[in-house]
Amino acid sequence: MIDAKRWIRQAKPVLPGIVAALCSMGLWGLGGWNAIEQLGYSSLFRLREQLQQLPPTLRPHNGWDDRIAVIAIDEKSLQQYGRFPWSRDRYVELLDQLAFVQPAVVSFDILFVEPTEDDPALATAIADSGGHVVLAVESNYDSQNFGLSSILTVQAEGAFESGHVKSVPDSDGISRQAWLREGGFPSLGVATVEMYASSLAHTFTPDSNNSIDLHTLLPADTNHSYAWLNWPGPIHAEPTHAEPLNAEPIQLEKNGHSSGALQVVSFVDVMDGTIDLDSFQNKIVLVGVTAAGLDPARSPLNYDPPIAGVYYH
Repeated sequence: MIDAKRWIRQAKPVLPGIVAALCSMGLWGLGGWNAIEQLGYSSLFRLREQLQQLPPTLRPHNGWDDRIAVIAIDEKSLQQYGRFPWSRDRYVELLDQLAFVQPAVVSFDILFVEPTEDDPALATAIADSGGHVVLAVESNYDSQNFGLSSILTVQAEGAFESGHVKSVPDSDGISRQAWLREGGFPSLGVATVEMYASSLAHTFTPDSNNSIDLHTLLPADTNHSYAWLNWPGPIHAEPTHAEPLNAEPIQLEKNGHSSGALQVVSFVDVMDGTIDLDSFQNKIVLVGVTAAGLDPARSPLNYDPPIAGVYYH
């Protein structure tokens, strides 16, 4: 017969662990861990932003990488060119402008699904870019039918890469994970960084200060279906002029890349020559809609109002 008192006395040191394990199993079965995990994720990002008030030597490392620039289809651009979506000759003009300064990659967070009369010109502009363009595809298509204009796929064949734009926010609307591969395609972000590495590998020598370390931009293994997002910092406002989006100064790190403001410029400022296009040379350039309500995304640092999906990518 088991001596209950003796058993309890012997088990007492491990009882807290047993209770914790049973509670964990219960939470797991009820889906409670998801909520705790989401809360912890968001809280850590908010804490990191609060720690930015510390002296520089004590601040945690974070900030947007200055190898990345965003050309924003913002309210100012819509006022100039009309409501979105635009005719594709706008993007022909953009690629023609950027051809003079040669970005490492131009990635469009814009779906070009149905064929249009402007597609032959766009296909030519893509081909003339030297194969440094990434086009978005919808995640519900397979590798044979991926929701991209048939004119572009035929006439610009071999001159671009494709990346899916699948995004699955959590139940509270915050995007915490990136889907790295879906339906035979890498994500738009993965395809963009892979092209960036390939492009600059032919531009710089191995001992160049601009040599590429993919680990600074991608998870170590992109064959998994998803990875946690490390949001570099908040997005403070929509760009209204040619200045960088974030007003804070850019702090240069040892590797020569910044830990501060994200370069975001209005599409119209690029087209009318308001900014120096040389700022895009050898960079990752993402083109996407940032005007309110058209492509919303939420991060732990930008919830209400939301930001734009291009920042997710």
